[in-house]
Amino acid sequence: MSTDANTSAASSSAPAAGENDAVAELQGEVEQLRQAVWAHATVDQAIGVIIALGRLSPDAAWDVIRNASMHTNTKLRDVAQQIITFATTGEVSKEFRREIKRQMQREQESAARTTAEQ
Repeated sequence: MSTDANTSAASSSAPAAGENDAVAELQGEVEQLRQAVWAHATVDQAIGVIIALGRLSPDAAWDVIRNASMHTNTKLRDVAQQIITFATTGEVSKEFRREIKRQMQREQESAARTTAEQ
């Protein structure tokens, strides 16, 4: 094969610089979506744990996790992961346990007030 043929074959199979940028951007988006799906699944599992432990509705369990996140200045997915860790190992910091318990009691009291008003 001649040098011109080699150059032509190489240039037709190699992606252009713009294509490389597009591929890199798409790979970044795929990774962000993977992380979002993982975080969503983690939060859903944590909601299930709170529902079971606190006998709360899914909305109230969501509020427990959201409020614990805000009051501890911790990312929501990290709070959810700590709840799952607690459910599977029983291990969690005293401060975190105290905050989750406080938020669960708050939601239980709110549910009791709502029921009493009906």
